[in-house]
Amino acid sequence: MTDDIAFDFELWLKSFLELIFWTLLLLPVIIFPIFFLVLPVIFDAAGIRLGQLDSVQAINVFFTALIDPIKGIQYGEVIAKEAALPLGLPFILLNGMLIGIFLWENELDKVTISKYPLFKQLKEITTGTKEQVGLFSLLPVIRDVKIARFVNPLFSPLEKFYNKIFHQEIDDNAQNN
Repeated sequence: MTDDIAFDFELWLKSFLELIFWTLLLLPVIIFPIFFLVLPVIFDAAGIRLGQLDSVQAINVFFTALIDPIKGIQYGEVIAKEAALPLGLPFILLNGMLIGIFLWENELDKVTISKYPLFKQLKEITTGTKEQVGLFSLLPVIRDVKIARFVNPLFSPLEKFYNKIFHQEIDDNAQNN
């Protein structure tokens, strides 16, 4: 009686792998039609053609550039001009970089670019300070991020270089007086 209801791990593993295989095999059948139903409307609304006659051909060029960089390199400039710039990619990257710097400042209790009033206000709104919680600090994932180990190798040499230059200028000015 116990043999009939026993758990067979090998059979379960085999059926689980089959499920993953068929899901991966059928995923393009489900996902690509959604892309080709939604993206033409978005490309038409944004006026993105990528040098093609219509938006469906532009989507083909876009996916070709994503999948095969060697073929897509010829469209790189057009994609940057027509897709990335109008859709706000530079601003998204700039905001991500500023939020990363603000998180780094909060983690190490330093003040770099947030000493300027506009950046200080942006920091107070986005990541907050010790006294005040910002919008991104409310998210538990962002609150627990320790960014200093990734950013310190980039900022430490710049900070040392900056201090070396401006401390030397201060010393030169003091000697002249």
